[in-house]
Amino acid sequence: MVSGPSGIGKTSLVSGLVAQWPSLYVRPISYTSRPKRSGEDDSEYNIVSHSRILEEFQYGNLANLDNVYGNLYAIAKSSIDAALKRGLSPIKEIHPRNHGKIRRLYQDCAAILVLPDVGEKIISSPGKDSRLAQDAEFYSSIEIKDFEVIARSSKTAGLN
Repeated sequence: MVSGPSGIGKTSLVSGLVAQWPSLYVRPISYTSRPKRSGEDDSEYNIVSHSRILEEFQYGNLANLDNVYGNLYAIAKSSIDAALKRGLSPIKEIHPRNHGKIRRLYQDCAAILVLPDVGEKIISSPGKDSRLAQDAEFYSSIEIKDFEVIARSSKTAGLN
C-alpha cells in the first residue's frame, strides 16, 4: 500500500517498481467511477459507474472502497489473489483510511508513506489546490508508526 499527498509521486513510484521488477511487483486491477484520463489504457482500471462499484463492494468482490474527491476507487480482490498466487507482490496507491480494510484481508501487506523532502513543497497546479489543502491537513496528523516504510520524494532528485 503506497500512500502520500496528491502530487507527491506515488504513481511514478509504483509504475517504476513494476517496470523495473516485473518478476516481483504487479499493479492489481482497480475499479473507479472517474472518467478515463488522457492516454490511459485499460490495464489498471475498470472504469464503471458509481452504482456498479457499490454493487461489487456489496457482493464482497472488492478489498476496499474509497471516495476520493467525489470519485469511487476500489481494488478487485480477485486481482490481488491472482498476483499472490503467482508469487508476485501487488503494489497500489491506497489512501491510509483504507489500510485497515486491506490489512484485515491481507495481513502480510506493507504500508509505504511517501512524503516530500524536508523543506520541499509539493508543486500545485490548477484544480489541485483544494486537494493539496485537504491532503496537508490529513497528512499533518498522520501516525508515522502505522507505516513500515517512509520514503522521501524530491521533484528534482526523484525518490530517495
